[in-house]
Amino acid sequence: MITRYGLIGAGMMGREHIRNVALLDDVCVAAVSDPDDDQRAESAALAGAAPYADHRAMIAGAGCD
Repeated sequence: MITRYGLIGAGMMGREHIRNVALLDDVCVAAVSDPDDDQRAESAALAGAAPYADHRAMIAGAGCD
């Protein structure tokens, strides 16, 4: 079973978390939330994750564990 993470904050540290999670087995970043369009898009693309502008919408609808 894969554990699906939701990441709130998609700046430099958020992308570092995405890279670190990618090194682990049976986990993935499934969703990324950030109000900044560019940061959100870059991090979502890096993770292959669904982008959300609002963290509350991500928590409600992304299916994260």
